[in-house]
Order: sequence, then C-alpha cells, then structure tokens
Amino acid sequence: MVGSDDAALRAAKLLRWERRTSSWIIVSALLPIAMAFAPRQSSTLSNVVNVVCWLVFLVDLLVHLRLSDHYLRKRRGKFDLTIVIITAPWFLFTGGASQFVVLARLARLGRVIMASSRSNKLKHLVNQLGNVAIYALGLLLACSFIVFEVEPPSSGFTTFGDAVWWGFVTITTVGYGDLTPVTAVGRTTAVILMLGGVAFLGTLAGTLSAFFGVGSDGKPVEYDDHGDVIVTEEVAAVATTELDVATELVALRETVAALAAKLDAPPSPGA
Repeated sequence: MVGSDDAALRAAKLLRWERRTSSWIIVSALLPIAMAFAPRQSSTLSNVVNVVCWLVFLVDLLVHLRLSDHYLRKRRGKFDLTIVIITAPWFLFTGGASQFVVLARLARLGRVIMASSRSNKLKHLVNQLGNVAIYALGLLLACSFIVFEVEPPSSGFTTFGDAVWWGFVTITTVGYGDLTPVTAVGRTTAVILMLGGVAFLGTLAGTLSAFFGVGSDGKPVEYDDHGDVIVTEEVAAVATTELDVATELVALRETVAALAAKLDAPPSPGA
C-alpha cells in the first residue's frame, strides 16, 4: 500500500513538472534550430543558447529518471537519453558544431510530441493558430486582390505581388508607406485590412499568452487528445458566476433606462 502511494505521489509530481516545463521544452527545441538557420549569428550567443537549451533537456531527463520507475527501459526514456547525448555541447571541445548535430536537434521536436500532455497542448496551439492564419490569409489575399484591381498602375500596384506585399505590410500594421491606395475603394479596403490586422495580432497575442500561461491564475489548463480545452467544474462555476453578473448588470441597465424615461416623460393632464 505504501509503495502504491509513493508511486502515485511521484506520478503526480511528474505530471506537474511536465505541465510547468512544457513551454521551456518547446522553446528549447525550436530556438537552437532557428538560430542555426539564421544568416548572421554571434558564435558566443549561439553557444550560450545551445548550452542552455541542452541543459533544459538534461534536467528534464534527470527529473524523469528520478520520478519514473525504470525510465531508461522505456522507449521514451531511451529516446530522451539519445537526444541528450547526441545534442550535448561537444562543439565546445571540437571547435564547431557539425551539420549532423544541427540536424539531430530536429529530433528534439519529436521529444515534445511524444509527451502526451505537451502534445495535447501543442495540438491546441496549432488548432488556434491554424484558424487565425486561415482568417488572416483569406483577408489579406482578398483585400490585396481588390486593391490590385481598383488602383491605377501609377500608384505603384503594377503586379499582384506588389499588392500582396502591401497587404502584408498593412495587416501587420507596419506601414512602410512605399505603396499607398489613392482611390476611395482602395482606401476603404485598406481600412478594413488594418482593422483586421489589429484583430489578428490581438488574437495571436492572446493565443500565445494562453499557451505560455501568461496572465493565468496559476492553475494549469488541461487539454484532451484533440487539443480542446477541458472544462473543469471550477472553470464552469466561474463562467456561470460571470454570466450571472452580466445578466444582473443588463437587468440593472434596463431598470435605470426605464426609470430615466419615466422621469423625462411630460406629466399627464390629469396630474
């Protein structure tokens, strides 16, 4: 009985660890890859980033070894150990990172996907960003096509590629000003695209904030196998409370409006 309780306790600790470190694991898997393909990079900064990201995976492996029984006998444990060994900062001794090591870091993405809790969280992020990307791309292409059709060549929109470039600049609210619509329809389309860009960036920021847990109440959000948020009893109770408060506010506003209308109404002749 004591052994089963200890195993359950360690399993709960491991689950909490994975929830808290999921963002760190994902960033540590992606950041070295992004820096490897950067055209210009500082060797010192690149070395520091690679070492820190490797340490994140090393610490994660040590925690799993401590909290999971016979972890190295499992397929996931062997995979984790292989990734840590291959992507170790051997370049500090050999003088440079080989292309094999750079490619081996891609396997860290598999480490992220293999973890069920992290995989569900990643699925939720992909689903959310996928919907946002489809909306943004559709709006961008539609507005770019309209501007390309209505604007005269003298305004600079000589090709559809120019219009798409203007669309990207506008939807991201950068506004270089190298291309500017001059017709009423073009400017109206630009306003729609700007408002859509603000909504797009706001949604993107909110999605990423929720993914990294920024602004949360400290309680981890749970996801199912499809990447959808699991609504717990606590969340449902909070949502019901907020809905009740909103309903009461609407009723209060209606009461105040009716009272104001009654006070502003002229007195009846018999009064």
